Amino acid sequence: MKLIAIVSIKIKRGVLPQFIQTLYKFNCSPGMLNLTDSDERWEEFSFEIIHSSRKDLAKLIDVLKRKNEYFREITITSTIEDRIRG
Repeated sequence: MKLIAIVSIKIKRGVLPQFIQTLYKFNCSPGMLNLTDSDERWEEFSFEIIHSSRKDLAKLIDVLKRKNEYFREITITSTIEDRIRG
């Protein structure tokens, strides 16, 4: 079963291709992508990340948080959990 998480993240300008590549390394894939804000150093995005394992998503987020020179302000919302609760 595929799950969708909505991730808001600030990415250092020019690092988006590496971010997408990192998604695939952790068995995740990008869905919808929206640029929500930008300045001369950072771009803020809202992503749909499609994944089949919460462990893979957790590992991905852990790696992104450790690379804080490239990725900041990471917020995750699991859409299926929100729909079940609602």
